[in-house]
Amino acid sequence: IVFGGLTVLLKLAPWTVSAHLILGNSFCLTLLWIACDLHAQAKSELGLTRSVSRLVVTPAIRAFAGLSALCLFFQFLLGGLVSGNYAGLACRTFPTCNGDQIIPEFAGLIGLHVLHRLNGFLLLASFCVLMLLTRKLERIGMLASAAFRIVFLQIFIGIGNVLLKL
Repeated sequence: IVFGGLTVLLKLAPWTVSAHLILGNSFCLTLLWIACDLHAQAKSELGLTRSVSRLVVTPAIRAFAGLSALCLFFQFLLGGLVSGNYAGLACRTFPTCNGDQIIPEFAGLIGLHVLHRLNGFLLLASFCVLMLLTRKLERIGMLASAAFRIVFLQIFIGIGNVLLKL
């Protein structure tokens, strides 16, 4: 609530937009996590769960889950900075930036926009590997697959924003 107010009072200062975005998504994730835990506990108390053997999560799965989480956090931060600095159309073409190169420079608003693009593709790649590593683990595999599809959709929407000059 405080960062929402600061975002308005400071007229969309980039740092407040990023902080508000990260905190809002973290709050949503926390509520979802609590809801899932409460649902599992209720099912357990009613005797509706079957005994499940403990999943073996390999170091590779842990590594890519951590990498994916780090990339996601960084993407939230970059997204807030792109939005707060009005850098969404710093690159007006796709896949190149303003008809130049795919990665023209890392300075100013163009650099911020390009970094957001590159991290988006790194995020997609990390979730792709995570999805492949967990495909045989029912619930985790399903969640990794859903996350991969969501990231893919978000990238598609971002590309559409550039091409439609939104």
